[in-house]
Amino acid sequence: MISLMINEIPILIEPKVHLRSRSMTLRLNLRRKMFTLTMPPFVSQKKVMAFLEKHEAWLYHQQTRLSEISDFSLEKNLTILGISYEIRRDLLRKKGVWAEDSILWIGGTREEDISILLIKYLKEVAHAFFTKTSTLYCTQFGLNFERISIRDSSTRWGSCSSRGTLSFSWRLVLTPLSVAQYVCAHEVSHLRHMDHSPLFWKLVEELCPQYKVLRKWLKQNGHTVVNIR
Repeated sequence: MISLMINEIPILIEPKVHLRSRSMTLRLNLRRKMFTLTMPPFVSQKKVMAFLEKHEAWLYHQQTRLSEISDFSLEKNLTILGISYEIRRDLLRKKGVWAEDSILWIGGTREEDISILLIKYLKEVAHAFFTKTSTLYCTQFGLNFERISIRDSSTRWGSCSSRGTLSFSWRLVLTPLSVAQYVCAHEVSHLRHMDHSPLFWKLVEELCPQYKVLRKWLKQNGHTVVNIR
């Protein structure tokens, strides 16, 4: 492990040697809350430190993002697809999550289970939502998808495979409903056009007329849901 101090802020970097790497690269792993330095074999320590020094500004900027990462908390309300819920515990019920009106109940006694249970519940909500919405969009244009896959991705909101599998990040259910609908329209449109040609964007617009505004929102605000663990 490499430890640096930049502007009085400690930064930890995990070095990894890849035999096929031709150059050094830095990545911020939000899930593990640390940096990874990938490098070729037999790189000298002097070259490593020179590379890190060259990227000090980037490291410092990204380190500030780590301080913004937050865990699910009982002190917060949670908005799921535009509906706001108050998070409460019920220690007498078995472990699980269920919604009643505007309350999201969490059963179980272990504090450390809260985040795990909520993410599992949100994945189930995401699967139901994207299955329903994708089916609706496909029906409008005579398209078909193979299956819906829900993932925990911090770099891609969605994807469409050549076999017709539509994949979505479960974090989209924490964005406004219209934003989640836009991403769904985007991936469904790839079932017909596996590119980003004018014909593709025309189909997206037919499914989601406000896609430009929603796409911009995602670029500017998507980090707010990526930073939740």
